[in-house]
Amino acid sequence: MVGRRVVATLLVTGLGAGVAVGFGVTRAVHHDGTSPLSQAKAPTDCALSLASFLPADAMPGFTPMVNESLESKGAPAAHASSYKGGWIHGSIASKALAGPDRADEDAYARSLGYTVGKWPLVPLVGKVVADTPGILEVYEKHYAFSSAADATQMIQGFRASVSSDSQAHAIDTRVFGPTWAGGLRSVLGPNDGRHELIIQTIEQVGTHVVELAFQGGAGLTPESVVPLVQTATTRFAAACSAASSTAQGGSA
Repeated sequence: MVGRRVVATLLVTGLGAGVAVGFGVTRAVHHDGTSPLSQAKAPTDCALSLASFLPADAMPGFTPMVNESLESKGAPAAHASSYKGGWIHGSIASKALAGPDRADEDAYARSLGYTVGKWPLVPLVGKVVADTPGILEVYEKHYAFSSAADATQMIQGFRASVSSDSQAHAIDTRVFGPTWAGGLRSVLGPNDGRHELIIQTIEQVGTHVVELAFQGGAGLTPESVVPLVQTATTRFAAACSAASSTAQGGSA
């Protein structure tokens, strides 16, 4: 485990993909903390392009940490004949990288046998969580299908999986907008104030699925992440609307 970081991936069930962090089994992606953030082939579907994800200026005080194909890090593809691919972007609060609690984060990582590198061990545990009432990590995942029915199946799997986590509580996603079809609030470990809370929500946009996960301290609530969810909604819609218009113009 030398020179490694651990990025929690949030994989929904329903298509043979894995179980989400916060729902049961934790699946992690590992890679060298000194390697480039993105090593995968550039995506071609609008849902997998950079333009469809939350922009950096929507998250001041955060540092991009993950930008890669889900498959490039060993995440199993959804077992659906129309599955085209998935992409994940993730950012971490800059205070978790260079704040006063970084020494505590690194001590925790070493206690588990990790050699400390650029990135802290995530999900974050310890003083940084206790000292931060709001968001510490943001992960956004997009899935592309050629069939809307398979995208719907993924949404249904997400909803069903909420009941598998005794610490999870379904949230009313109407606060995010009409397109968001499911969501939960849970804790990534003991509910002791030192383990991150997680708010996770999901939407279907035609043949695409968008999944957002916010992790942080005790003040993390659905209401506190509404601005970012709404920005993600409009950003995604604009990117794929523009791609659709370009495709139609080119075929005329």
